[in-house]
Amino acid sequence: MADDEGTDVDITHDVFLIHANEPKEDKVFALLKLKPLLERQNLKVLVDEDDFLGGETVFTNIARAVRRCRKSLIVLTEHSRESPWCSLELLLALEKSHRRNIMSVVVLRKGNSVEQQLALDMLNDVPHVDIQNDDDIEGKLDDLVSKIKEKKQTEELLPAGNIAHAQVWSHYFGLLQYLLPEMTALVEKTETYKKYPTRFSTKLYELVPENCQCPRVIEDIPKDSPEQRIIVMEEKLPNLSYTRSGNKRDVQMTIYCVKDTDGTEYYCVAEYPSVIAGMQKMIEETSSKLRECDRRTQVGRFYYTLSALLQHESLEGTLNKANIIMYNENRPGFVLADILVKAIKEDLHVGSMKDERIERPLDRLSSREPADFEHDAFLFYDDESREIGNEICNYLERKGTKLFIEDQRAGQRSISNLDYVIGNCYWTIVILTRKALKDRKFTLQLISLLQSFLVDKKIRLIPVLLDTRYGDIPDAIRFVTYVGVDENKRYLERLHCTLKGKEIPFDRDTLIPAGNVAYGLAWTYVLNYLAFVLQGLGDSIIRALEKHNKSSSIYKEKVYILVPFSCDCKAKLSDADKIISYLDTIHPVYVDHSGNSRKYSFDMYKFVDKDEEFVFVGQYAAAVTCLDDMWRVRIAGLSEADKIIQAKIFCEEIQTVLAQKLIGYAHYCEIVFYDDRKYSLSEEMKRRLKHTP
Repeated sequence: MADDEGTDVDITHDVFLIHANEPKEDKVFALLKLKPLLERQNLKVLVDEDDFLGGETVFTNIARAVRRCRKSLIVLTEHSRESPWCSLELLLALEKSHRRNIMSVVVLRKGNSVEQQLALDMLNDVPHVDIQNDDDIEGKLDDLVSKIKEKKQTEELLPAGNIAHAQVWSHYFGLLQYLLPEMTALVEKTETYKKYPTRFSTKLYELVPENCQCPRVIEDIPKDSPEQRIIVMEEKLPNLSYTRSGNKRDVQMTIYCVKDTDGTEYYCVAEYPSVIAGMQKMIEETSSKLRECDRRTQVGRFYYTLSALLQHESLEGTLNKANIIMYNENRPGFVLADILVKAIKEDLHVGSMKDERIERPLDRLSSREPADFEHDAFLFYDDESREIGNEICNYLERKGTKLFIEDQRAGQRSISNLDYVIGNCYWTIVILTRKALKDRKFTLQLISLLQSFLVDKKIRLIPVLLDTRYGDIPDAIRFVTYVGVDENKRYLERLHCTLKGKEIPFDRDTLIPAGNVAYGLAWTYVLNYLAFVLQGLGDSIIRALEKHNKSSSIYKEKVYILVPFSCDCKAKLSDADKIISYLDTIHPVYVDHSGNSRKYSFDMYKFVDKDEEFVFVGQYAAAVTCLDDMWRVRIAGLSEADKIIQAKIFCEEIQTVLAQKLIGYAHYCEIVFYDDRKYSLSEEMKRRLKHTP
């Protein structure tokens, strides 16, 4: 069947039937009674036995089944609610609904489950049909079929893919790769540095709040402090100008004075990454359970991924040029000025370094005190991974890490026992191998482990990849960082640093895979850029045409966002096509991102073809330039084929986000995804400018 609901795979079935296999009567009802009734209504029904492929992970098979069906129908009984398989299948189906803005789940509530509280709060808004026993289904069949065939949008469209990784790569290539190599020189030019060189850090301080709330300027926390200890200086860093995706950008960073408790004043340049606020916008409309867990997961991933980039030896220009401070203002006794002063003094090597406990970054995402945990980590693995498990265990215990290992659960491997172990260990380390992920027994144990993380919204899980890749990690695993086993055994050091909250070293050959970032890039581009710059663009275009006497030219009142098939975005549009020439820069917009001023503008171009003059406003999508950058640096693990696929997904997603989020201004923007191997830019623009909808 053709895909008409925006998914990324072909739809092959109408319904994916989710049911419990135990007890037997649940399976008999689903397969021998319900399935034939649905098929007699001309619905094509898929059950997991039909579509599961040998040699692939159980997670992959389940995810494929969910994607290939228009709707997922779960038979909700007391037993299915307790089944980890049903929980996983339902979770993936609900995620599909949220991510694609199409309600793709229907619930058949059977027996006592009607009276019980639903396992997931999200199910309260899902279409459902209630029956008390097997015989009731025939009388409710028409209602059930109607709900399966119904096309209903969810309340809100949400981004899919790896949100945090998209934000990190966008922030790094859009700002940090230009700013950080110049930080020392820019700071040393200021009068403040010349006056206080021993108290002004030349690093950039990136503040990452757990709640994603980013005020215009950095303020004292708590706000009712008796004395103001974080002060915005009148002087700013000198302006930094650079060109990205053919567009000139001007950035001027804010300088802060931060007072120590003894009154000593220190100085720094700090900011809230603008993408953090954008990340909050993406997830703030979800149901309450998803909202908090998604935010904490994505903030944690943002921290660890950005830290990895800024500690990566292959990126010499930005190595050790920034300090990332993740914080939770709701933790008892938290004072932002204390955290900033401590970081500045450490970077300036002021005072003696006390032998203090290093606070682990994820401590700041939790309201629970670290001292509540009996062990540092629980090490979970299958029999095939015993050798690597012993290697990890021996190394970490030599380092003083308190471990609880899987062998200690021998003979008492019940779910309740697993919940107890996880609840008393700060981290859970899971060794993943290709063979283990294809083994149904291990996967069942892994899902049982994950249920505790999903229900209690825990994110302190570290997958250790033995012979697997980042893409093999199941989407359902809420993790913030992972460790890949390498021949040189450096993974052991990285694992230990992660557990203890120390800076994690990354050598030149270490990959920091980006995963599926296109969706997040699209949302960032709309919410952090287009939402600010499209208003009033039509009037600016008309004024520029009158100024240059071009009102008789062929034009449209919109900006064309250019996405070449190759993702090769030139410095200027004239570099892509020689007959295109620059006309003017129009519509300047000043955006204040957390106190740091950014200036955006649009360039207008012209070209002549067969005595016809064409004028248009155009620019390359910075997000696509980001994809090209990720491919070029190699450490993102993005192949050329992956880059092209991600660019295509970006274009499709941005159309949807524009239509839903910028209803009043979307007509001022058109996405131009064109094959630059076959057509010149002027040919593509001529076709679009002459086209009448």
